[in-house]
Amino acid sequence: MALCLRIMTGKQAGREIPIPGSRFLIGGADNCDLKINASQVGPYHCALVVQDDGIWVRDYGSGTIVGGTRIVGRCRLNHGDQLQVGPLHFELLIEDAPYMPKLASNGSVGANETLAPGAPVSGTSVSAPRRRVIALPRWLFVADWQLNPYVMFALGVWAGIGIFAATVALFKVVGSYSHANP
Repeated sequence: MALCLRIMTGKQAGREIPIPGSRFLIGGADNCDLKINASQVGPYHCALVVQDDGIWVRDYGSGTIVGGTRIVGRCRLNHGDQLQVGPLHFELLIEDAPYMPKLASNGSVGANETLAPGAPVSGTSVSAPRRRVIALPRWLFVADWQLNPYVMFALGVWAGIGIFAATVALFKVVGSYSHANP
C-alpha cells in the first residue's frame, strides 16, 4: 500500500509527498518528516500513523482539521480525505487500500457507516476515569514518546525536592545518632 499527501493549495499545489514507513510526523520542528514553517503550525502538529486497522491522523493539540472538522485525538483516514495543517491543505492518496469507516471519539460508527472487522460496537462509550488515563499521554508526551519539556521540568523540580528532603532527613538521623553516642 503506497501513501502520499497531495498539496492542494499554495505555490506547490499538486506536488505529492510520499509517506514512507508507519509514522509520518508533521510540524514545525526540525526533526519532523514534513516541516512546515508557519505560525499556525505547532512544533509537533500531527502524525500520520499506519496500523493494521487503517491509516490514522493523530493531532497533538495543535488543531488538525480533517474534512472541515477539527479533530481531537485521532481520526481514521480514507483515500481522498482532506487534511488541513495550519495554512496548508492536503489530500490523502492511498493506492490499493480498502475503505475503512471513520470511528467517532467514543468508539462508535456513524449511522451511514458499516463496522470494520474488530471495530467497537456502535454506542460504546469510555468511562471518565478511563478517558483521563487515555488523555495522559496527550500532555505527558509531545510526539513519538518524547517527554513534554514542561513535564521534564516539573519532574526535575520534584526530584530535586525529593533529594533535598532525603538529605535533610539523613543529616537529622546522623546528627541525632552522634548526640546520643558521644
